[in-house]
Amino acid sequence: MSNERTLKKNKVSQFILRIDFSPSSDLDYNKLAQSLRANYQLYKTELHTNYNVNVNTTEIKKEDYVCHVLENAHALSLRIDAFERNVCFTSLQYSDNSIYKEHVEELILAIKEQKRDFSSVRIGMRFINKFTCATKNEINKILCSADAKAIKDSLDRRCIARCMMVHEFQNNSHRIKVQYGVPNKFYPSVITNIDLVLDIDVFAIGLLAIDEWTEVIRECNHSAYDTFCKYIKTSYIESMM
Repeated sequence: MSNERTLKKNKVSQFILRIDFSPSSDLDYNKLAQSLRANYQLYKTELHTNYNVNVNTTEIKKEDYVCHVLENAHALSLRIDAFERNVCFTSLQYSDNSIYKEHVEELILAIKEQKRDFSSVRIGMRFINKFTCATKNEINKILCSADAKAIKDSLDRRCIARCMMVHEFQNNSHRIKVQYGVPNKFYPSVITNIDLVLDIDVFAIGLLAIDEWTEVIRECNHSAYDTFCKYIKTSYIESMM
């Protein structure tokens, strides 16, 4: 998932990179979107309405927020959300960090034009990998032995409709949440489709100065790859190169 360890035949079905800002940040989201739109082929806006209710006075305050959506020819989408106070890159395909690296640098420069001293409260990178399996025995070819056994044993349970394992890890600089198993695209029906998912979410929480973002994102990318290698068999990884 990094430049040095590119998997040309990877199984990434969705890539997400999100940077969350403080609720008190006064970034001009419209100005940010306008400064970036020339770098994308498509630009559109979505209007979101929020209603705040004061329980003491029963007063209802209506607030409208604009979400800016920018997309490029490589299927990368950038959402700049004034309500959620975040920016989010998403793509349904992923090769290596070249898909987002340049655009993150452009984003940082655009924010710095407004705020030289700016911080995020959370940076997260998520890779959702999907593997097609005709039978449950094919799970043995993909997952490492212990994890494959955990999923296969669960699939043997009567009338099971979803089979997912969740692992969470705490590192010094970031956290990792791993979800893997058979989510069942026909849920809530009983499982008949054995397609496998490995969902890796790596994120750093806490104030991070804008000058730290590039390094944090790099660390998240490498950590996601290393985590992938801990769950997927070496022989299967070699077949993806």
